[in-house]
Amino acid sequence: MSEANKKEKQKKDNHNPLPSHDQVRHSILVILYKKAEANHNNREVYREKIIELLNIPENTVDFNIKYLEQENLIKTENTMESWVWAEITSSGINVIEHKRENKNRFSFLTAKIPIQIEAKIGIINF
Repeated sequence: MSEANKKEKQKKDNHNPLPSHDQVRHSILVILYKKAEANHNNREVYREKIIELLNIPENTVDFNIKYLEQENLIKTENTMESWVWAEITSSGINVIEHKRENKNRFSFLTAKIPIQIEAKIGIINF
């Protein structure tokens, strides 16, 4: 990468800082909740779609997906390489629907979803 390209990338990154892990976790859970609410018979959201909506590095998405899965808030379908899709569990739905009661256990529920992600979630066409 040329020096000019590095500077341009750094300038972009400074204007669009990565969201915190708490913001990413909250965003993922909301995406999966919206999908389940829109179509309870087809609740899974594919990895590519989540990465596209969040517009952040894959490894950051993967890290936070794993956390949510370990907390039993989501489940995933996996291959040898990675997870293929994710879906919210009944526990995850409960956490989203009762944020106030669950915020002490899941601090990410108080994280504000970045505006650019919130806008994309609002126009998701499942």
